[in-house]
Amino acid sequence: MADKGIRPYTNAKFIELARTTQFGDRKANALFRATVIADVCEAFGISHASGATAYNNAFIEARKVPELAELLKGLGRPEDKKGGRKPKAKPAESGEVSTEVVNRDADPVEESVQTLFTVKKKSDDTVIAENLSFEDATALVAKAAAAKKAKLYWV
Repeated sequence: MADKGIRPYTNAKFIELARTTQFGDRKANALFRATVIADVCEAFGISHASGATAYNNAFIEARKVPELAELLKGLGRPEDKKGGRKPKAKPAESGEVSTEVVNRDADPVEESVQTLFTVKKKSDDTVIAENLSFEDATALVAKAAAAKKAKLYWV
């Protein structure tokens, strides 16, 4: 079948099954998701990943409808668990960066200087991260030590 019909079909199947399902139990929620995805994959001959995308879209669309939003309570991740992965420390970019920061609240003539730190690997002095505050640099070194990763130091 053509791609045009996947979303409307998935939306209809999602609503049809949602009206007969009691949500809140993890197993029931997982079975509901698997049933909708499997049905869409079989009907359109698409991959599981494509079926999951269609399911996610149907879930988002169904939550927009007020009477369905109440019916879907307990389905999906709790609000406090939605956030994805925490960002990793980004490797430093090449180039010079000034460590002077102008304090806009202070006297215009007076400038304050904030010291920024660089974290490096002890084994080969590879730069891991630059322009970190003291707290961030020491936290990164401590985290690597706790995880028994490469030995790091800050400069």
